[in-house]
Amino acid sequence: APKAGTGTASPRFNATHRNQRTCSDYHGKAQQMGVLFTIKVALPKDIPLSDTELCSVVANGLENALLAASQPEVDDKWVKFNCEVRHNKIFLQIKNTYAGNVVIRNGLPVSGRKGHGYGCRSIESIVQCNGGLCSFEADNGLFTLLLVIPIKKKKKNALCSSRRRPTVQGISVYNFI
Repeated sequence: APKAGTGTASPRFNATHRNQRTCSDYHGKAQQMGVLFTIKVALPKDIPLSDTELCSVVANGLENALLAASQPEVDDKWVKFNCEVRHNKIFLQIKNTYAGNVVIRNGLPVSGRKGHGYGCRSIESIVQCNGGLCSFEADNGLFTLLLVIPIKKKKKNALCSSRRRPTVQGISVYNFI
């Protein structure tokens, strides 16, 4: 088995250059943090999410996962990122180990740190604007972010148009953590 910090980059990553760069950046960050990071991404070029939306979802999800998995209390430090098309839907899953208790309120993890907690709300908002569903689950040291978005482009909610992005307490949903 690979040692912590020896993450694997996927040769199947065929999304946009910008999203390749996002995954590459987090792969390097995982190595520096001593976290095993595995990636499997295979997306067609034409998906309902913009590059900005996809980067925001991926960056927020991976940032949270790496932060949780890298904590000193976590014995088995790893993050698994899978993103592909299944049954004409984008299926994105990020799993990671963690230590301690995760509080989930109204379907979202609650951050106890001041100035944090917007990333998961941002993910939820982007997914909902694109007609999808997402879930955040924490169970016995394993955290899972799962989202499913229909591949067929549907008309976005008026609040999700490029002119009026939804905000969470005044912060654009596209901001990173």
